[in-house]
Amino acid sequence: MRGGFGSATVLVCGMFSAISGSDAAGAAAVGRMTIARLVESGYPRPYACALVAAGACTGILIPPSIAYIVIGLVLGISASTLFQAALIPGIIILVSILLTNTLINRRYAYEQGNALTFQEWLANLGRTLASGWYAFIVPGVIFWGIFSGRLTPTEAGAIAVTITIFMGFMLGTLRLSDFPSMMVSSAKVNGVIVPIIAMSLPLAQALSAMGVPQGFVFTMTTLSSEPWVLILSMIAILIAAGCVMETTPNIVILAPLLKPLADSIGMNEIQFCVMMITALGVGFITPPLGLNLFVVSGLTGESILRISARAVPFVLFMLIVVLLIAYVPVVSTLMLPENLK
Repeated sequence: MRGGFGSATVLVCGMFSAISGSDAAGAAAVGRMTIARLVESGYPRPYACALVAAGACTGILIPPSIAYIVIGLVLGISASTLFQAALIPGIIILVSILLTNTLINRRYAYEQGNALTFQEWLANLGRTLASGWYAFIVPGVIFWGIFSGRLTPTEAGAIAVTITIFMGFMLGTLRLSDFPSMMVSSAKVNGVIVPIIAMSLPLAQALSAMGVPQGFVFTMTTLSSEPWVLILSMIAILIAAGCVMETTPNIVILAPLLKPLADSIGMNEIQFCVMMITALGVGFITPPLGLNLFVVSGLTGESILRISARAVPFVLFMLIVVLLIAYVPVVSTLMLPENLK
């Protein structure tokens, strides 16, 4: 299909980033595999970089996302409920990036694609799924376990690791000698994330005891009492924070501050969480400071300004989705159990 490889790149970025929990890691890992091939397919290098950076943003927005687990821990909200609520917004964000790439690709004819009949396309799809069927087991277990309520996120993660190890031995891609380096790598990742999460609840309690959230709410409502103005202010703060920091520290610092402000204007707590995570995702590619833009720039040596210019259409489309989530509650609450009855 015309633009098919670019669209596939976006999908892979989202899947990888959702599993790794880091947009920046997703942009780096997938960028190494795809940017050179995107250029070979006809995409200009700055646009290929912007496409990967935008695709990686979907990682924290599409369940099962570690970002929703973290914000659930910080605010005391069920992760499975947030996963259900984030399903439609995550799909809308993904579709907006795919649509942007399709429109730009048709305008400039970057990737022509191959003329395949429907039967040939179906045969290719069947062969691809057959050769990589085992890759769907892990996300399938996570989705089924958490959405059905049979597993907590921690239990789902443990089972997913066990299944992955078994598949590694079965496919011959894993040996016992690999375990020491795997344990060191896992310890490094957990050494960054776990202390932040461990300190999040005491930090939230300390801020509350000092009256910081209440003072912040008072200051913001003094500036304006209009809910739509306060929502725009929260979105601006979140996008600016997403430009310069990873998701987890942003959630730990900002969620306890902004949640009381959202409560003061009657915003549903689930809607607030989805809006917050989505706005942070937009910050990752907001020119000229978006973290993902710097990651792909460092990866390819491409000018950050040239990548930023190509990222603008993606930012605009994603920003429209953020505003939709913020001002239309049903977008983020439609999939909640009480609304499905």
